[in-house]
Amino acid sequence: SMLEVAKLRPGQTVLIHAGAGGVGGFAVPIAKWVGAKVIATAKADNHAYVRELGADHVIDYTADDIDAATRAVAPEGVDMAFGTVGGEVLTRSYRTVKPGGILVSITDKTDRELAERLGIRCKYVFVKPDAGHMRRLAGLADQGVLKIPEIVEMPLARAAEALDLSRTGHVRGKIVLTVG
Repeated sequence: SMLEVAKLRPGQTVLIHAGAGGVGGFAVPIAKWVGAKVIATAKADNHAYVRELGADHVIDYTADDIDAATRAVAPEGVDMAFGTVGGEVLTRSYRTVKPGGILVSITDKTDRELAERLGIRCKYVFVKPDAGHMRRLAGLADQGVLKIPEIVEMPLARAAEALDLSRTGHVRGKIVLTVG
């Protein structure tokens, strides 16, 4: 589940893609809460927001070479790369993980052969909402441990617009459609 990220141990380093997005927005504060060093990717105008969520370093994925920028912070590589984005970004992320580390993908199936060649583990996780996890997260938010990502509410009538916003990635956190 989402809390795969919580398998991190204090002092480990994690790279979280799309730190301002729906899943990344939860992964960043959880990883920080666990005691990990958090490197997140985000567009320049979301850097301050992602830092507020707890990221130690933010990489502009539109401008920077993610691998090089990650290595500048973690020269030996990261203990975990958390892929909330698929395709080429995910493929390039394998190289950011240090030998013995793990790449977790929630979008695309993972490439076991590539992982084995690089001496890392990989895991594809299907993220589904889990009431128990949500209650735990809500508890942490109440204690002020966790900063909850922004939630944008839009009426169902604007579903097409919401879908466009979501697809183009110009939304922070989650979009919730309200009915009635």
